[in-house]
Amino acid sequence: DVYIENFSYSIDSELLNFSLTLHTTENLPLTDLYLQYAYIEKITSVNNYAGVPCRNVVLTKGERVLSPEEINSPLEISFLIPDFAATQPHLVVWLQTRNDPYNSETSIVHNVEEYRIVR
Repeated sequence: DVYIENFSYSIDSELLNFSLTLHTTENLPLTDLYLQYAYIEKITSVNNYAGVPCRNVVLTKGERVLSPEEINSPLEISFLIPDFAATQPHLVVWLQTRNDPYNSETSIVHNVEEYRIVR
């Protein structure tokens, strides 16, 4: 298993800065590892075709290629917050292994965490 701890964030003008530590409890291959993240709006004021508010809308996303040395060490990432009046912003973070060739059978998601962001 891989787990995330020590998550914290700050907002500096138009940037969201977050930090976390990744830990592994198994012999996870430490190659082709990516930290993925998505800044989402949990429920929007925009309705879908059925007239229901859209949920979990990705406003921006990013990734960081991880080196083996970064496991069990604090990571810091910053990204520009989109110009969208999000009322329920969340940050979703997950660790992913992508083997070559990258496809649905070679991609493994190890953990997914979601954090409420208060502006």
